[in-house]
Amino acid sequence: MPAPPRSFLTVTDTAIRRQVPALDIAGWAIDGEIALSAVQPTVETADKQIASGIVEIDGADVVALFRREGASRKPALVRRFRRSKKTE
Repeated sequence: MPAPPRSFLTVTDTAIRRQVPALDIAGWAIDGEIALSAVQPTVETADKQIASGIVEIDGADVVALFRREGASRKPALVRRFRRSKKTE
């Protein structure tokens, strides 16, 4: 039995398939051309809602992770997220 298709791609996989630097992927997310998603552990939001699972993150929050010369050693802190349209 064949495996099901992949439900998501990493930024690195997408960059390789598109033959562009990962920084371009982050730029497309900042420009609203694509959405970046992450799997988030359970958290309580400021308005006391519980959120977890797949969330969309803003490219501007993670652009520091990507450089033209290779991976950054700087951590990124995601301060905001949107619930993914797929999980609503």
